[in-house]
Amino acid sequence: MRPNPRAPVAKRLCESGNVRLMVSGGGTGGHIMPALALCEAVLKRAPRSVLWYIGRRRSMEERLTKDSALPFKRLHAAPLRRGPVGFIAFIAAMLLGTVEALVLILRFRPHVLVGFGGYASFPLLLAGILLRRTVVVHEANALPGKAVRLLVRLDARLAYGLVPDAGGALGVLVARLGNRACLTGNPLRRSFFEVSQARARVLTGFSGDAPTVLIIGGSQGSRTLNTLAPAAIGLLKQAEPHVRVIHLTGATDSPAVRHAYAGIHVPHFVTAFTDEIGGLYRLATVVVARAGALTVSEICAAGVPAVLVPFPFAAEDHQTANAHVLEQHGGAVVVQETGLDAPRLAAALGSVLTDAGLAAAMAAANTTLAQPDAAEKLVDFIELCLTKQESHPGR
Repeated sequence: MRPNPRAPVAKRLCESGNVRLMVSGGGTGGHIMPALALCEAVLKRAPRSVLWYIGRRRSMEERLTKDSALPFKRLHAAPLRRGPVGFIAFIAAMLLGTVEALVLILRFRPHVLVGFGGYASFPLLLAGILLRRTVVVHEANALPGKAVRLLVRLDARLAYGLVPDAGGALGVLVARLGNRACLTGNPLRRSFFEVSQARARVLTGFSGDAPTVLIIGGSQGSRTLNTLAPAAIGLLKQAEPHVRVIHLTGATDSPAVRHAYAGIHVPHFVTAFTDEIGGLYRLATVVVARAGALTVSEICAAGVPAVLVPFPFAAEDHQTANAHVLEQHGGAVVVQETGLDAPRLAAALGSVLTDAGLAAAMAAANTTLAQPDAAEKLVDFIELCLTKQESHPGR
């Protein structure tokens, strides 16, 4: 029998459970939630593992990490701003953050460092490469960012979340990296899969099987969707008089959106945010959403048709690339924000909601793209990277 080349690392992670892991991802839920999902998967497989989450002071990642009872360590980082002052502040923060990361790595002695994007993760991963540690960068989007491209050139391994177009930037990068890259999917937290449709009915107060539209603007909310969706639903009500709405608005617009739905007499559940979103997807007939990588992955995991409105100012327009992954496979209608108004949004939504055959085909297409075990696949890839590192200790 051939020996298993992964056995030493598998034994360390799964039996002795002494893996030391540093994780970073910050700024938005799309970066943070997959990172926390990985932490859950590592601790499930190896409960005695030691994890440190690295991020910025007083940030979303600090709050969510502490809510998950994970150790959080701070470092400096800043986004790139326009103008000479902004550029100098960016360089200074990144240099300071890299020095802080070097100190944290030497202190913690991790087996592996994993980054999920956001400018807070770059100093940590760069420091890991400088210290010749095993570094894995996870690219959630269909279009790899500049930081990801730089890190893999410097010898980071690449895990990626969405099926790439062979001729696109991600497909080209994956082909070049060979076995240093792996399609893992975008990790979702266990709670996403655990919240039932029955729980969603309790949460929303909805009963029966009326057509249900779920509207999601991402972790930051979407002023465009918050403004246009109630008017579009009002128009759609003419063709679907029993339509009802679940709308996640983000932090600022909930009262106004709730008032708008009440004004058109549509059953509605409006909230800024919920930790029980998995159940809301299971109640939805169709989803209207931005096209952040996490949202796209949730849509696929839930197996629900989608109308996607990519955020046009996302870095390098990566949301459009994400949306086109679903569109090319038949799982989404993509509507660009430029020139979008309530009648156009209502027409796109109605084309799905009033055609049961089309909706079923779209749902099936998205299900084929789902990676429900993405967190476990990412742990497998990390183990494989560590095995290769042990095979070449002089690297």
